Amino acid sequence: MEEVKKAGLETPRINVIGKLKSSHGKEPVLVLDSHTDTVPAGSGWSVDPFGGIIKDGKIYGRGASDCKGGLASMTAAMDALVRSEIEFEGTVIITATVDDEIAGTLGARYLLEKGYIKPTYAIVGEGSQSTTEPKALDVVTTFGGRTWIKMATKGKAAHGGAPHLGINAIDKMIKVILAVEKELKIKPHPLYPGTINLGTIRGGTKTNVVPDYCEATFDIRFGPGETVDNILNKIGKIVEKIQSEDPELTVTEITPFERREAFEVPPEHELVKTLTKHIVNIVGKPPKYVGTLGSGNAYHYWDVLKAPAVFFGPGYPPTLHKPDEYVEIDMLKYTTKIYVLTALDLCKPLM
Repeated sequence: MEEVKKAGLETPRINVIGKLKSSHGKEPVLVLDSHTDTVPAGSGWSVDPFGGIIKDGKIYGRGASDCKGGLASMTAAMDALVRSEIEFEGTVIITATVDDEIAGTLGARYLLEKGYIKPTYAIVGEGSQSTTEPKALDVVTTFGGRTWIKMATKGKAAHGGAPHLGINAIDKMIKVILAVEKELKIKPHPLYPGTINLGTIRGGTKTNVVPDYCEATFDIRFGPGETVDNILNKIGKIVEKIQSEDPELTVTEITPFERREAFEVPPEHELVKTLTKHIVNIVGKPPKYVGTLGSGNAYHYWDVLKAPAVFFGPGYPPTLHKPDEYVEIDMLKYTTKIYVLTALDLCKPLM
């Protein structure tokens, strides 16, 4: 509980690890990871969000796609591997982890940083159905990065009836915002276009006072090939330019308070190739390789150990965090079989 309190949280966090390890204990190590936390149910449901209602070949409920469906398939796959009594050269691990939905550090990242798991590969059970077409099981291989940046401008207070005697920090911030939105060029990626969002702007104390301080925050997203540091450098140059043009414009802060780098696992990587082979075996057609704006637990595998990680699981992302979230029963069956076959392929059964 001490580490929970340090993270500003109150309730206990429980991660579960299951290992199917041979006496050889060699690599490779395949981790099947799925998170157990969900967002609140919210309103607007046509069924009980915690009832597990089965209707028209679907199971409805909060977390069905995000990410209980993936966890169910991974658990069934591990059960099948245990009951098969096959001995592996490598190790298969299942992890049920916490704090994904709050981008916390006490779930998968905690297990990695503490050395409880040291994967060669990781499959994260997030829903990867890019369409609602039958058997449309795809693989998320490209993960966007993000940085949240706070910027601040300094002005000079004066009476609102005599604005010429002051320097309006909000006016100056508007110049900065317009310049950043117009001039910041984010390196494009075929699966992940860059975006800039002005999230908040705060300034001023009273209507009849010229504001002497203003701050704004940006959410900037980008694909592989771009970096947080490169974006900060570009913004710095934009600010230098507009300050040289306006001596009264003073930017006092450009601070990133969230940063996640973009990454991808190429189609020719052994993990992706193996998954692809068994997707074709089970559903009869190859997957698409797609990108996503949130890297979830996959980010921690890449960031801590540079271990290749992909999203592959049952679930249609447009249903996530919405009423009537569901997972298709057929997809649960398909993904279970694909997890088993991929583990057998990668972790090398001993004959």
